[in-house]
Amino acid sequence: MDFTYSETQEAVLQAATEVLDSAAPEAAWKALGQAGLLSLALPESLGGDGLGAIETGIVLTELGRRALVTPAFPALSLSLALTRLNRADLLTADTFLTFALAQPRLKPSLTSAQAALSSTASVPGSASAQAATPAPGTASAPSAMAASVEGATSAASGGRKVAAPFLAEASRVLLVGRRETAVAAASDVEPGFSSSGLAESNATLTAGQAVGGDVFPYLLSGAIAMVDGLLAGALDLTTAHLRTREQFGKPLATFQIAAGHIADVYIAWRTTHLLALSLAWGLDTGKDVSADVEAAEHWLETEALKALRTCHHLHGGIGLDVTYPLHRYYSLVKDLTRYVHRSH
Repeated sequence: MDFTYSETQEAVLQAATEVLDSAAPEAAWKALGQAGLLSLALPESLGGDGLGAIETGIVLTELGRRALVTPAFPALSLSLALTRLNRADLLTADTFLTFALAQPRLKPSLTSAQAALSSTASVPGSASAQAATPAPGTASAPSAMAASVEGATSAASGGRKVAAPFLAEASRVLLVGRRETAVAAASDVEPGFSSSGLAESNATLTAGQAVGGDVFPYLLSGAIAMVDGLLAGALDLTTAHLRTREQFGKPLATFQIAAGHIADVYIAWRTTHLLALSLAWGLDTGKDVSADVEAAEHWLETEALKALRTCHHLHGGIGLDVTYPLHRYYSLVKDLTRYVHRSH
């Protein structure tokens, strides 16, 4: 397998970099829409480019590198999944589409199941999407939300959501199970915020029409692509701190223990990068991605936050200062990890 970027992928990387470097953080979502980067995965019949997981992953990685809070992760992931599953019709309705990750409770004595953390995407070109997160210049640019629910035994069940990003504007949710996906309606929305600043809500789900197909690998691919960028950005911050911060008249980078810790973070990031590319490549080439999904899930659950905690440790107190950006990387990795967490 060759992960070298094609000319098209290099062009997407260049475009994403230029857009995000020139836009203010609060204008990043709008700028991505204007540049056509939110419709990369949509079919050409819907005004998209018909591209895949690698291209959408490039955009998400660059967002992560800058720790920008936008609905792009669920928007790009869900638009790609529904396009690949031949359900792009769900991307044309005048409404937001969300998704929740359904999974069974860990307690075997309980007969009901718990739907855990999830993410969402919204419909390209919808009036409600444009009103909530406007992206002028791209009629097909999708908005996005995320949700987590409890009380569902399968994708055909409904329950109560918790910590649902961007859900306040949503009217429907895709409840994603291990083998099936269903459309559900969201009601009783109670807005709030996550620790990363994402708008989150509670809501009640009522399940309905079956969608079919396995959506989860696309969600995981989007999440680990963004975590790839978040770890890269946190690593850059930490190495710069170690080069410039001095103790006993010497830069922290010259101390062996600090060098060892930052090497561990580098290894964690490079492994995340490889896992993200491998899963995206598998989705784009049609190979069996079950092993890639297991590896990516394990790495996100066990190593991603550990690497961010090491970055905080190497920064000392400054890493916890709200005026310093490191806390944004940690909180976004925490959010993304719980959005795609499944009990096993």
